[in-house]
Amino acid sequence: MNIAILSNLEIFPLSGGAPNRIFNIAKTLADMGQNVYLISRTSSINVAKLGNLNLVGFQFPRIRFIGTIAQNISLAKALRRIDVKFDILQCEFPYLFLGAHFAEQLRGNPPLVLDEHGVEINFVREVYFKKPNILLKAYVFLSELAAVKLSAHIFTCSKVDSAHISRIFKVPTSKITDIPNGVNKEFFTEIEPHKFEKPTILFLGGFKHPPNLYGARAIKDIIIPRVIRKKRDAQFVFIGQEPPAWLSNTDNIEVLGYVPDVRPFIKGAHVCIAPIFQGSGTRLKILEYMALGKPVISTSKGAEGIEALNNRDIVIEDDMRKFSDRIVDLLRDTAEADRLGLNARKIVEEKYTWEKVCEKAMKVYQELCAKSD
Repeated sequence: MNIAILSNLEIFPLSGGAPNRIFNIAKTLADMGQNVYLISRTSSINVAKLGNLNLVGFQFPRIRFIGTIAQNISLAKALRRIDVKFDILQCEFPYLFLGAHFAEQLRGNPPLVLDEHGVEINFVREVYFKKPNILLKAYVFLSELAAVKLSAHIFTCSKVDSAHISRIFKVPTSKITDIPNGVNKEFFTEIEPHKFEKPTILFLGGFKHPPNLYGARAIKDIIIPRVIRKKRDAQFVFIGQEPPAWLSNTDNIEVLGYVPDVRPFIKGAHVCIAPIFQGSGTRLKILEYMALGKPVISTSKGAEGIEALNNRDIVIEDDMRKFSDRIVDLLRDTAEADRLGLNARKIVEEKYTWEKVCEKAMKVYQELCAKSD
């Protein structure tokens, strides 16, 4: 099957949930024997090969609204350079959808799939609630509405997102399939943990993403002071691109920024946390924590969409004082921490590998192709 996956994001270096989802779905499908082209924004126009995966780059201005028009034109040009008859066009996020729809018309009308990494209009409402930008909200809503209505099928990251999209945009549930995030098989192989000198609580996430930034602020302002009062030798480690200036190294804080391989650091941490208050989709950081057998504490928003039970596979706590207390409890009770970590790993092995995710996607592609024949 010939599949084109279209993204307005720069995929490399792999950092953050969206680029990781896009790349890993494309690569896993290619490794399963499909002929996959990942067409994404890049600093230079190029065509390359990464293992079984075809990579195609295109450029456009980074200007809102004007940039959207330019990126759709650039996408159409990039698709014309590829001499392949595609069976499926998959668009990541709604913002390339007009270009993808136009390209679809030129290429014999292959089914067009929308991969919703979250519910975009909900994300804008939650993150920018203090800055009412009517033009931005209208742009996002209309872009998402058009993409949802014009697509042959919609992928979401969770059943929660599926329900929101069906309700907001009046879409039948039969048109939506939850295709969750996953983890690479490398997360299940033995790896030497990073040796932290103190009991370590780890937070992972790119700081350009507002929910991660707000989460880091809550950790610094609320969680750290409360934990340190009860566990003076504890330290908090932050990993992710572009940490803010207000987050710097102290006796109890270590800011590592971007690291090429997060696994040793997750493996070496004693507790992993995700105090997330906005957004949608499923948090890749939590699945990666769980895959490496670490005890995880999250807010209910952070754990949204992940089929894990509170106090069996994960700890879910929305009160930041109690959240802090649970960190201290797990640092002191290593048997309980180990139990949570073991259960967490089992959940990911059973439900959240990229191979299982892509098998589910392939069934949808095959059904769509059968209908279009």
